[in-house]
Amino acid sequence: METIVALPGEGIGLEVVDATCELIAAAGMPVKILTPPQTEGPGSRVPEATRRACREADALARVYRDGKTLTPDQGGTATTKQMAAAVLAAYRNQ
Repeated sequence: METIVALPGEGIGLEVVDATCELIAAAGMPVKILTPPQTEGPGSRVPEATRRACREADALARVYRDGKTLTPDQGGTATTKQMAAAVLAAYRNQ
């Protein structure tokens, strides 16, 4: 299952992102959608929790694209421990 981090941004309001997330869910797409907070208030930077969610989703997506350490339920032969190690390595190498 892929993970998507949905962040409404400049010119794209919450209603557009929310509707898109609802559409993806209704279509039954095999994705997990994360919607972490974007800011901690007016004029603040993107919170660390949001940056971390984006890095985690990117690391997982890179492991899926590579395809070398997928578990049997994902069409591969790796163990859960091997896949977790690959995701952690991808996360650390960003």
